[in-house]
Order: sequence, then C-alpha cells, then structure tokens
Amino acid sequence: MSGDVSMTFGGGDLTVEDVIVLLVGEIVRRTEQFAGERIDRVTIGRPVHYSAAPEGDRLARQRMTDACARLHILYVEFLDEPVAASISYTPRDAAARTKSRR
Repeated sequence: MSGDVSMTFGGGDLTVEDVIVLLVGEIVRRTEQFAGERIDRVTIGRPVHYSAAPEGDRLARQRMTDACARLHILYVEFLDEPVAASISYTPRDAAARTKSRR
C-alpha cells in the first residue's frame, strides 16, 4: 500500500505503515501496561482531512487501519479532531482554567 515511500532507520528500511505500527504499538503497549489488560479496540483522533485530495485521505485512513490490524486491534474508530477536542474538554477543565486566570 505504501508504494515506494520508505525510510532507513536502525539499519533497515521502513515503510510508512511500519512507522505507524511502531508508534501505535508503543502507545498500545503503554496503555495495556497502565490498564492491566489487553487492548483490542481503539479510537484514533485524526485531522478532518489528512490530505486535500480524497485519495490521499483514504490512503492515510487505510494505513492507520492496516497498522492497527497488524497489532491485532480488532475494532478501530476514527474521531475527527474538532470532535475529539470537544469531548476531552470537560466542565472540570473549564473550571480549572478559569480559576488559574484569577
């Protein structure tokens, strides 16, 4: 899927998908360690558009999905960043920000 896009790292060539697997794999490993259980579902925050071209956007989503499959993650959901940011912004966060400005 990555075509001819690759980079040399640690004496070997890595595709874009390989790099995504390394990054997502480390995040999953740390989350599993913290949670004390296996992670097989993820929600990934993403820009609304990875690329201005629809085919580039589809390719980016597919790369993320394929990387998760290589990590045996059974369910992948994408959440556009404006929505993800609004969900993480809780009233408690707002109160803390207001208090710190006083």
